[in-house]
Amino acid sequence: WEALMGAGVAGIFIYCIAALVLMNYLIWQAPRYYKHLTYRLATKFLFVRFRTGCAWWSIVLLVKGLLVSVTAVLFTDGVSQFMWINIIFTIYVPLAASVLT
Repeated sequence: WEALMGAGVAGIFIYCIAALVLMNYLIWQAPRYYKHLTYRLATKFLFVRFRTGCAWWSIVLLVKGLLVSVTAVLFTDGVSQFMWINIIFTIYVPLAASVLT
């Protein structure tokens, strides 16, 4: 498995990190390009779920999903995994309650 370590790291970078960066860039550029129909059609998945001005919340959801997904990779024992998930949701739930209400 050590021979595939480079491919695994590259895949994680491209699939997880680069996707988050791309979506963050698209949301950041939305005020400038939203008047163009092609931009709206291409990025509709980022904006349709949220009210105006809260499209950045999709980035929060993606980061939360990434942090929850890497729990088993970062920690091997159950107590550490449980604490990690608790920390993530202790930050996420109050943030969601304050933003989404």
